[in-house]
Formats: sequence, structure tokens, C-alpha cells
Amino acid sequence: MTFAELWLTYQLASRAHLKNSATTQLIELEFQNHKLADLEDVLEHVFRQGFVEPQYRPSTWWEKKDGQKVKASHSVEDLLVQGVGRCPENALKLVVQDVPTALWFTYVYRNNASAPAVVQRVKLAESEAHGRLELLANVTNHIFKEGFLAAKLRPLVHWEAHCGDKIEEHRRIEDILLWGAGTCEEKPLRLITRMPRPLTRSTSLNATLPFTTLPFTTATAMGVLQGTLTATTATATAPTPAAIKDAVLDLVYPDSGRITVSHRHRLCSTPPRRRQATLPFLLMSRRKQHYSIFSPPSLSMSELVKTTFDHDSTDALIDRWLDHRVHGHDAYHEWFRDVRERKHAVHAHNKQIIAWNKGEFAPENVFCRTVDTGRLIPLDRTWTIHVYHHQSFENRNLHMTPVVLSMLPELMLLRGMHDSGCDEIYIIVTDLKRQEMDDATEYFKLACRHSFGRPCKPSVERRIRYEHMRLTHTLVRQRRTPCFPQIDLAVRAILHEKRPRFFVLFSHHGTSYSQIFFTHPSYVPDEDIFYDYPTGCPNPCCNDDCEMIRFPRRGLDTASVLDIWGKGRRKRIRMRPMCNWIDCDVTFSDEGLATANMSGSSEGSELSVGSSNSGDGRIAGQTCSKCKLVKYCSAEHQRKDWEEHRRVCAKPLV
Repeated sequence: MTFAELWLTYQLASRAHLKNSATTQLIELEFQNHKLADLEDVLEHVFRQGFVEPQYRPSTWWEKKDGQKVKASHSVEDLLVQGVGRCPENALKLVVQDVPTALWFTYVYRNNASAPAVVQRVKLAESEAHGRLELLANVTNHIFKEGFLAAKLRPLVHWEAHCGDKIEEHRRIEDILLWGAGTCEEKPLRLITRMPRPLTRSTSLNATLPFTTLPFTTATAMGVLQGTLTATTATATAPTPAAIKDAVLDLVYPDSGRITVSHRHRLCSTPPRRRQATLPFLLMSRRKQHYSIFSPPSLSMSELVKTTFDHDSTDALIDRWLDHRVHGHDAYHEWFRDVRERKHAVHAHNKQIIAWNKGEFAPENVFCRTVDTGRLIPLDRTWTIHVYHHQSFENRNLHMTPVVLSMLPELMLLRGMHDSGCDEIYIIVTDLKRQEMDDATEYFKLACRHSFGRPCKPSVERRIRYEHMRLTHTLVRQRRTPCFPQIDLAVRAILHEKRPRFFVLFSHHGTSYSQIFFTHPSYVPDEDIFYDYPTGCPNPCCNDDCEMIRFPRRGLDTASVLDIWGKGRRKRIRMRPMCNWIDCDVTFSDEGLATANMSGSSEGSELSVGSSNSGDGRIAGQTCSKCKLVKYCSAEHQRKDWEEHRRVCAKPLV
């Protein structure tokens, strides 16, 4: 007997207190020509369709109606034969533990470094009488209520994450656990306790004791410290050198616990107008650098995890992509084939061009015109990819290799458009939905246009703060990881420190898209070439609006350009025509470019070029006489480049 349907019931822990909270659903065992053989296939189908959030995958299991657990490897056919899942009354239960059950933390005594580090677990729902611990303040009160710490220490405690960032007590425990803090014994929260320092010895001096005064000089990290030392002694003799050393240490380190003495001092290394500053104030430790949306951040401040794909890894990914694409002849292969049929024109020196004139479909046979040097280089040049993602992605078994593989054609083309500046590509992985990605794109455009590296008007500053706060609350409410401040910090740090030609804000959400941000309009692909570029969606019935990666197929009209130079002060970037041999640094003059178009030698001779000197000292090279696509400074460099250029050299259309 063959069964085609399975009834299942969702048992969510967050809705256990509600009556009739279970939701029953009918699952078809035949889905898109794929049969769901065991319960693991059914579970993957449930998460792939979005019926349950992917973050709850590690806390999901199967049960029968009587509460008996069922293994995920159990066959669906056997369960249906037993009568489980045939009807709604005997549906199979999918239990989702979507509410955290415990919080791990450790005690840290700030003034006692020798205290042992003890890790403790607090169950968030001890009993129904006491209620559930929802806020971090409830956990703190529970600790003092149970007597784990003395009640007098309540004003002296605060919480910190495992990385050292302070956490306010009004935070929800569920949000903290979603960040990855306090989920296990290896990553506990830290309950910081500042123990009161006991007064071991009196700081008052006996006025009847004799004293002595002597000058001293000592070197500190801030300069030379000079002054006079007045110390009391039990006898009329001068103090010993050890006593003088202790007194000076008390002066430099006033919190050392020794008896302090009356003293006066001055810093000789400080300017005259600042010499009255007290030494304890100058010895205060620097505060930790805080995050601000109007100050240049650093990538070292980011809490995102970085995964790097080097040149060898990128080359392996390209080979893997080719093995999958060539045999399938998908939309990307069809687009490259159409590009091959579009023959280039004669006068195409200043335009972007994709040329595939010879050989099979391979990156070394597809050439792209660079926007900075005008060279025609193949797409097989590898690069380094830096992927920034939240640490919870690793817990959810979301690897970064599929992220890079899904946008590899776009990365190859964008890398091929630049001769320099794209050896490193940056990708930030998020789980933003479509509307959230649109809002984030508009925010980054607004922030870069008005506040990137310069002060902005108060009205614009209020608008930027409002948009930042709105996006932050929206992503926290929707439980997005990483949160928007982490995304904003990573984006602005990459723009300030790396100044890339472009970077990608990736979203692995099934209903969203990935956005490519460019830092200058000249880096945007040409509309005349990419107007019919594939959208990347595997569904052939989707329209042009359904795209996995928002590649600017319409040029500047659809591109997301971040104006990091300011409105009206955009830096002008011009192409510097260079010799097509990759190891040559000769730059051609603009006049030579026009001269080369008119003074080319006869067609058919690949090695027939000439050169001359322009008025400004730069060489005015000539083009290849056959394809008229590249320029060389000498016949020797053309011969050296011929091994690579021969794969694209062909006669153009007249």
C-alpha cells in the first residue's frame, strides 16, 4: 500500500500555555519530483519551505501522540503502516523547543583575581509559582534571593558578555541567548562583582612623630616626576632607602594599599598650562572605544566572525562552478553564449566589453575590459574573499562556501572589470528580508552622502539617527542576526579602512536578495552589455523583479552607489590606458589613443604595432592590427602577451 500524505502537528514550547495551541498540517510526500522517504527529509522540507524558523533546527525532534520520541531516520512508510500520521487525530508531533530553558553565567570578582571561576546554570522556568525569568534583572534578583551573593553587593554588580561588552539588565534573556551568549558552559555570561576594598591600615599620620623632608626624582611612563617627600619616622634619623621607595610607589600608584604620605609634585614633561593636573587623573586608564554612527570605526571593533577564502580556495570554487554549469547549460551559460555572438565593434577602446571569441566556456577564454587601465584581461584571475557573518550561523550549520558559490559569476565579472583594487572582496552575511534590505540600502546611501568623513547638518544628523534607531528596533524585534549596529559598523569600517571598489551585503533568506554596493559610478557595469544578465533565480516562471543578487543590469539607474566623496565633491576617476601586457606599467596619453585608432597597421598581422612619444612624455601606443581591442607600447611586449591574447584576438565587425 502506497501513501502520499502525512499529517503532522506543530508543538511549539512558546505556545504551550495556550489552549488548542497545536497546529495540524498535511504534508505531501511527493514534492517537485522528490519523495520524502524518512522523517529527516520531512524535516528538511519543513525548514526549506519556511514553516519553522531555521534557528530552531537544533532544538527540534519528533514524537508520537503518546509522547514517545521517534528517530529522524525512521521511514515515513513504516509510520503510516503503523497508523501514525494517517489522520489529524493521530498526527505525528513535531516538537519545537523555541523558548530557552536555562542561562549559564560565571562569577567574576573584579578586586580579587585569585578567586576561582565558577560557572552556574539558572533555569528560566523553575516552577509555575515563581513565574518565568524573562529579563536579565530577574536573573540578578533570583541570585540574591537565593543567597548566592550577599545582599549588600547588589549595587556593586553588573553583567558582561563573554567578549567583555556590558549588558544592561533590562535586556530580554531570549535576545541575549540569540546572540550566542550564555547558551553553554563554554560561553557563559559574566556577573561582575566589585568587592569593597578593606582599609588595612590607617591613612592618618601622628602629628607628634618627627618627620624628615628630602627631594626625589623618578621616571614614569609619562615623564620625569620630581618633588619633595615628607615622611614621618619613628626616630629622628632619616628614612631608609626602602621606605623612600615605598613612599614614591605610593605617590605614583596611590591605590597600592600602603600608608600614604604628604607630598607635593609636578610633571616636568607637561606644558606649563597643564602642570597643575593631578597625577591620579593622568594615570587613569583609557576608556574602551565605543561604537558611534558618526565616527570612523575599525574592523577590530566588529564582533562578526571572518571567514577568508584565499586564491586557491577561489580557484577551487570556480572549478566546482564550471563542473555544475557547463553540463547543465543554465541561464549564465546561455548569457555568455549570447555575448559571444555579439561581435565587438572597431572603436571600442573606451567602452566596457565582454569578449568570448575562441575556445570552450572557461574563465581563461572570457575576457573583460577593465575600467581603470583599459586592459583586456581574462576572468580566471583569482582573488581573496573575506566573509563576515554572525557566530550563530556556525551553530546553525550555515557554511560560507554556498554563499560565495551562489554569487560566483557576479564576482568573476566585477573582479574582471578592475585591474587593481579588487584583489580582496568583502561580503557581509545577514538574514534580512526584502523590505529590510531595501531600508538598509537607503540608510547606507543617506549616511554616506551626508556623514561619511565629514560633519553633517543637525537636521540630517537627526534623520540618520532616527533611521538607524528604526532599523535597529525592527531587526531586534524580528530576531535578525547580526543586529543592525553590527552590520552598520562592519560596512563603515570596510569603507573607511579598505576603500573597496564594491562590497556585497548578502542575505540567505529565501524571499530576499543580496545587494551589491559600489563606491563610485565608474565601477558600475555597463547597461549595453548586462541589460539581459540572468537574475539568478532558479525558478523559470519568475519575472525580472525576482532576483537572488541585485546585479545592476540597467546601469546607474538600478545600481546602489555609495557617495563617499560627498554631494558635489565626487572624486573624478578617469581611465588610464596602459599597455595590455600585465607586467608593463606604461601609461598611454589620451591623444595617443585617438592616434592609434587611425594609424593602425594592416589587418591580419597580430604582431604589427608601432609607438611614438607624445608631448607630455608618455608613450602613444598603437592597437593590435587584427582585433583592435588592446594597445601595446612595443612589439616585444605584444609578443610576450600573445600567449594570452591569442585566445581572444579576432577580427571585429566593420
